[in-house]
Amino acid sequence: SLSEANFYEDDFNSTYLFPMQGICAIGNGNIAVIDNSYGRIHIVNSVFQNEYTFGSLNNLIYPTDIAFFGGTFYVADPLSGRVKIFDEGGKYLGSFGSETFESPVGVAANKSGIYVSDYFKGEIYMLDSKYRVIKETHIPFPGGLAAKNGFVYAISMSECAIYVYNTALNFVRKITNGGLYFPSDLDVDEAGNIYVADRGLIKGSEAKGRVLVFSSNGKLIGTIGKSASSYPNQPKGTFLTPAGIAYWNGNVFVMDAGYYHWDEESDAPFGSPVGERLSVFLSSGLFMASEDFKQTSGPRLVNPLGATLDGKGNIWTLSFSGTEESQIVEFSPSGELKKRISKLYGVQIPNAFCIFSDKKGHILVGMEDRILILNGDGKLISSIDDASLGDVRKITKGKEGFFYATLADKNAVAKFTLNGLTSVYPVCKFPSGIAQ
Repeated sequence: SLSEANFYEDDFNSTYLFPMQGICAIGNGNIAVIDNSYGRIHIVNSVFQNEYTFGSLNNLIYPTDIAFFGGTFYVADPLSGRVKIFDEGGKYLGSFGSETFESPVGVAANKSGIYVSDYFKGEIYMLDSKYRVIKETHIPFPGGLAAKNGFVYAISMSECAIYVYNTALNFVRKITNGGLYFPSDLDVDEAGNIYVADRGLIKGSEAKGRVLVFSSNGKLIGTIGKSASSYPNQPKGTFLTPAGIAYWNGNVFVMDAGYYHWDEESDAPFGSPVGERLSVFLSSGLFMASEDFKQTSGPRLVNPLGATLDGKGNIWTLSFSGTEESQIVEFSPSGELKKRISKLYGVQIPNAFCIFSDKKGHILVGMEDRILILNGDGKLISSIDDASLGDVRKITKGKEGFFYATLADKNAVAKFTLNGLTSVYPVCKFPSGIAQ
């Protein structure tokens, strides 16, 4: 789950990393779109029909950017520390960078070389056709890249700036004006105009997602779209957190990563792909069309948190975790969808964070100030309601028969039985996982 994956430490600042969801044009009117929840790449045509799909979690853990050049796809996969290579038909060819990269998040390619941005190292690398590093240059927390018109363009997400280099990776200029809030990705048209996807995340404020357009010399010349006032059914032509962008033949394609937010109490933004959407605009800013992510299509999960096996080998998990409309989902041992539970006794399930089976016919669901207890058929038996629980993040069962749950906002662990709470005792700050 991206909602739980994003965190902030002094030596591991993932503030700008989630969500990144690059897209690219492949020259024939088709667009390559990253699905980072499932490690897949979708090739869609100009009317958003899926032409073919490639990749899987076997070779893409969390893809963030994609480039296409010379019949080859290059996919940045920061959680594996590599750039993955696929042919034009989607056949996996291998990877490079394991000895060089720490967290490659952006990738671009042209006849001069392959360019890769490394998020944690703060470097832009230029590599030759044999994937050997020719040159590198430093910028803080780089994001998306573009290599067009004899230049290389790079986003610095922490500086809210655009760096421009020549193809030999020599510095040309830095663009800092224009009111960028949280830039993620960029692309460039034939005239050198720069289109920037700005997620618009502002700490303690409502998101202001939009696309900004700069001239080749860095002057702000326009915007495309505006921030949505609601989700998930946001108005056409509006954005929640636009995270990927591609230009082709007068059209600007924008990948909206969905609902993410940044409140005053967090050090990094959190959220989920609720409201995810692919849109296309004319370069003039006129909205043309969009395709929404189908949230409940078949066995698809959105922002799943946790999974557990019951005594019969069935898999239970949560979808829309941490949102106001969470779901409990059961799959058979072979992976077939058995049921979705969105309501219990006619009441919508809210803010579910974890799920656990005791292998004896009970399914436990952790929530805010509550632990639901269901039977093996998904029917609600009882619940433990106590304000001292707070956010129940993980549940396990001890060898002596007691259950234990981490309480993230209470910095504590709860000990309980199916009949009720036994005790609460302090532990570390923001406890998450627990095992015995």
